[in-house]
Order: sequence, then C-alpha cells, then structure tokens
Amino acid sequence: MGFTCLIETTGVGIHTTEEILRNRVLEIETANIDIRKAFVRGCFDGRGSWDSTLHMFSVDIDRKADEKEDRVDQFLLRRICESVIGKDSIQLNQREKDHKKNDQMRIRKNFLNSFLTHVGLYSMARTHILEQHLMELGL
Repeated sequence: MGFTCLIETTGVGIHTTEEILRNRVLEIETANIDIRKAFVRGCFDGRGSWDSTLHMFSVDIDRKADEKEDRVDQFLLRRICESVIGKDSIQLNQREKDHKKNDQMRIRKNFLNSFLTHVGLYSMARTHILEQHLMELGL
C-alpha cells in the first residue's frame, strides 16, 4: 500500500511540481496529529523494509540534484516522523552524493513498538513481518 499524491502538472515544470509537493509536506508538519500519523504510515507502509543487520525498519529516500535542498527535505521528513513516533526515533542514513544506493530513513529499534502502537501500517503482511522481528529481538 502506501500513499500517492497526485499533482496537476499541466503547464508547469518539474520545479513547480516539487515546490507544490514541498508546500504540502510543510502543511502536514503543522497539521493535526491524525494527518501526521497517516503521512508517516504512508511513508513506511508502501516501501518500508526490515534491516536485518541494524534491526531497524527503513524506507529509501530518493536523492535530488541539489544536495542542500535534499538535506532540508530529509530533516523535514524526520521532524514529522519524530512528532508522532518520538524524539530521536529516526535515523537518517545520508550517503555520499555519488553512492549507488539511495539515502534511507530508519526507525530505531527501541521505537518500533511505539510506531506500531501509535502509527501502525495498512499492510497486514508488513505488520506481521515487523511483529515477528520484534518478537525475535524480545521487544
């Protein structure tokens, strides 16, 4: 599952589209808790995966050409996530610009129960996988 944001792009370029999307995310940052929870659930539900080495639930974050702008957007996402999961619950894995893999946003393992309890996932299969890993870790 996850979420999809449709933006009318008729007559506008990619920079305008990115600006519209960034403005919507800024609105989400100050929205009520239910909207922020739904946003966070959507971020992790669709493409979230278990990192078996670090024991964290992670999602890839696409990089932009502008590295400074990229970091600002990642910190915005982290602030929104931490506002519903808990302070210091998110680890950003920011790789070098020429690295083959995308950056990642990860939920630290000691916050995974809080994430499942207060935010949750739409996908029953992904929820089951996460619960299984938590049981294995004794959390």
